[in-house]
Amino acid sequence: MGEKNYSLTFYLDIVLCICLPVLSGLDSDEQKMDAEIDSVINNTKVSGSKLM
Repeated sequence: MGEKNYSLTFYLDIVLCICLPVLSGLDSDEQKMDAEIDSVINNTKVSGSKLM
């Protein structure tokens, strides 16, 4: 059963690698929003580590 789970995960990784660039290329505004969200997350991680 472990091999089946691995092959399914591998298959999904390939599908995502092919589909995500195609989907993200449809809307540049969405890409900008994703970049902003990523920067907020990164800034939060930095400030969170400074608090510790």
